[in-house]
Amino acid sequence: MEVSYSLSADDFLDFQMYSSGKSDEGRRRRNVHRWIMVAIAAGFGLLQLKSGSLPGAITFFCFTVLCFFFHSKYSAWRYRRHYRRSIAENYQGRIGIESTMRLQEDGAVSITDEGEGLLKYAAVKEMVELDATYLLILGSDVTLLFPKRQVSDEFVRELAQRAEVEIRDECGMKWA
Repeated sequence: MEVSYSLSADDFLDFQMYSSGKSDEGRRRRNVHRWIMVAIAAGFGLLQLKSGSLPGAITFFCFTVLCFFFHSKYSAWRYRRHYRRSIAENYQGRIGIESTMRLQEDGAVSITDEGEGLLKYAAVKEMVELDATYLLILGSDVTLLFPKRQVSDEFVRELAQRAEVEIRDECGMKWA
């Protein structure tokens, strides 16, 4: 079985958002940032209240509540913007490159204009299905991306079966 595909910037963006959303360190950093924003806004509200400016205090306390509840949306927007810029800078050599993957008995052969590589099925640690991308995670924490728009479900199921791994469904994952 053989499939040809090329990756777009959106495929890399999906992967970056998924990996940052699953990162414990990233989640901790976003939580710390959220509480710092809330503390600063509440502090300014208390300063306004202490100086006798009730409208200013109410404004800052409202901003505090908004910071607490909408920080995750703002954070997702900020990270998405950061990763778009990073991908535009650093991934230009990988975007739009036509690749072919062929499933064989001993492993999957990946073919590009730059060369060929054999991926042993035993090296596959897990497979993840996102909304628009499949991720093939290897034991060395290298990840191969397969865009759903170009790769059939049948190919992915066959690859998972040969690698003896389950496909973990992360469609609709909330970025947190």
